[in-house]
Amino acid sequence: MIYLALDTNIWLYLANGLDPVSNKDHGNLHFELLDKLRDFVNRHEMTILINEVIIKEWERNKEHTKHRIDKLKRKADNPKQAFSEIKRYVNSNVIDIEKEYIEGLKKDIELNEQHITNVEKFLIEECHPVPISDELKLKIFNLSISGKAPFHNKKNNIADASILLSVVNYLDGLSIIEDNQVIFVSNNTEDFTDGKNKDGFHPDIQKELKNRDIKYQRVLPSALELSETILAQIEEFRKHEAWLESVSFGCISELCVHSENFTPWGYLDKELEVKYESEETIDPNQLDLNGVSDQRP
Repeated sequence: MIYLALDTNIWLYLANGLDPVSNKDHGNLHFELLDKLRDFVNRHEMTILINEVIIKEWERNKEHTKHRIDKLKRKADNPKQAFSEIKRYVNSNVIDIEKEYIEGLKKDIELNEQHITNVEKFLIEECHPVPISDELKLKIFNLSISGKAPFHNKKNNIADASILLSVVNYLDGLSIIEDNQVIFVSNNTEDFTDGKNKDGFHPDIQKELKNRDIKYQRVLPSALELSETILAQIEEFRKHEAWLESVSFGCISELCVHSENFTPWGYLDKELEVKYESEETIDPNQLDLNGVSDQRP
C-alpha cells in the first residue's frame, strides 16, 4: 500500500492543470492525473490521506481552480482576436471554422468545469480523512514559536504543518508492514526544505518524522511515476514470497533437525538436514536401513 498526501497547492494543480512552479498550463495532463489517482485507489494500491485543513483550504482557494476556465471564456468571448488576421489571408469560409472554434472552446470549458467537480468529489468522498488532535495542535504551536521548519521562514505555515504532521500521527497508529510506502507532495520548497536540497525535507522536519521513511516530491507526475516503480517492486517481492511459499514445507519427522524454539522448515530445492541415530538408540538385534545386521561377534 502507498500512502499519499497532497499539499493544497497540488490539489489546486490537479484541478486546473496550472503548474504552480512554472505557472505554465500543462494541457489536459490534470485529467490523466486524476484518472490515475482514482485507478490507484480503486485497485486498493493507494490511500490518499486528507484532513480538515485540506478541505478548508480547498474551499478557500477553489476560485483559483477556475484559472483555465476563465482563460478559455475570454477566448470564446472575443473570437475576432483569433480570426481577424486569418480572414485577411484565407479565402475559404472562415465563418464555419470560427463557429467550430467557438464550439470547441465551449466544450473544453464544460470539460474543465466538470473536472473541478470530479476533483472535489474525489477529495471528499474517496480520500481517507485523518484527525488533527489537540495534542498535535499544541505541538504545531510550539514549533511555530520556536521558529523551526516549516516556520523557519517566518511565514504562517500552520496549514502546511498540520497537513504533514497529521499524516505522521496517523501512521503512528498503524501497524506498518515493510511494503507500505509514504509520499508527501508539495511544491512549497521554501516551507518544507532548507533551500539547498530541494528534494528532501528540512532537517527540522526530518526530526519530526520519527524515523519514518516519508518521501518528499515536488510535483505530482513525478510522485505517481515513483508510485508505479514502488508498486512494481512490491509486486516482485510478493511474487517471490508466493514462490517461496509454494516450494516450502514444514517437516514433522522426528529425524528433522529442530530445537525447542525452531520448527524444522525447508524448501524443495534444498537438502533437508536430518540427525543420525546414535549407537545407544540402535537395537543391535535389528537390521539397519541397508539391510545389514549391526550385530557384532
